[in-house]
Amino acid sequence: MLQKKFIKTRFLNKVLVSGKKHKSEGHLLKCFKRIQQMQKTKCSIGIFKLALKNSSPFFQLKVIKNKTRKNSIEIPFLLKEELRLFYGIKNILDTSNSSRKVVFYKRLTGEVLNSSNLKGQSVKNKRKIHENAFLQRKFARYRWF
Repeated sequence: MLQKKFIKTRFLNKVLVSGKKHKSEGHLLKCFKRIQQMQKTKCSIGIFKLALKNSSPFFQLKVIKNKTRKNSIEIPFLLKEELRLFYGIKNILDTSNSSRKVVFYKRLTGEVLNSSNLKGQSVKNKRKIHENAFLQRKFARYRWF
């Protein structure tokens, strides 16, 4: 399903700090070490994959504007696995970048551990997206794109 190297490279490219890949790699390795120290029984990469699965949404709302009435409709649609991974990474990084009081790899570690336990802010964002998609399900048949 999700290969370890593929996930790591996608995540590294999103974390990229001012064009320096070795810095983002250092942050990610520190995060993995910290997870391993906190969770001694589980593998850090397994926890990371679980966090990505828990924070990646199944649905996305696309806004379509109507030209005649000048109002917009949100249409839910299913995401492919590549886009699910993209939005999962984006959710985790957005929530870990929201507060700048602590060093990045510590915030990332906390968010990964919380989302692997279904308690993180990224999981709440995913649930909010799913609720909105469920409310707009009557428009799902209007897909023409």
